[in-house]
Amino acid sequence: MPAKNELTAEEKIAAAKVRLLYMRPFLAPAITAVTVFPCPGLGTMAADKFWRVYYDPETISRWSVIQVASAFYHELFH
Repeated sequence: MPAKNELTAEEKIAAAKVRLLYMRPFLAPAITAVTVFPCPGLGTMAADKFWRVYYDPETISRWSVIQVASAFYHELFH
């Protein structure tokens, strides 16, 4: 459970997607097409060829929104 006033992993991913939409609007079709799935124990983020991004909620909870956005951006290019 996140501390008071701290974003959940899901909220951080949503904020990261909004940040990317603002920073890289030309990627909007990709950012909005990706489906995101929690994958406890993964330790990071990963993507597959079916436009799915997997994330470890525990890891994401320790990252800042900027770090999540950077990892998400990276996964879009896989």
